[in-house]
Amino acid sequence: MADGKRPSNLKKAVEVIVDLVRGEGGAKGKPFPENFPLEEYDTVKNELQKMLRDMDEWKEVICIADY
Repeated sequence: MADGKRPSNLKKAVEVIVDLVRGEGGAKGKPFPENFPLEEYDTVKNELQKMLRDMDEWKEVICIADY
């Protein structure tokens, strides 16, 4: 979901992942997440909000299948 407008920092991304796995740094005291996007926060948030709007709009149809 990266928008290509911001340069990525591989070193910082690796540090975040190591902290996440070890439960250190910014991850200290937080439960291990099922999903952890490393893309730009606002981009991911906007995509998820759009998905929720779509689900709300199509709720009746989605629930028919009761999958």
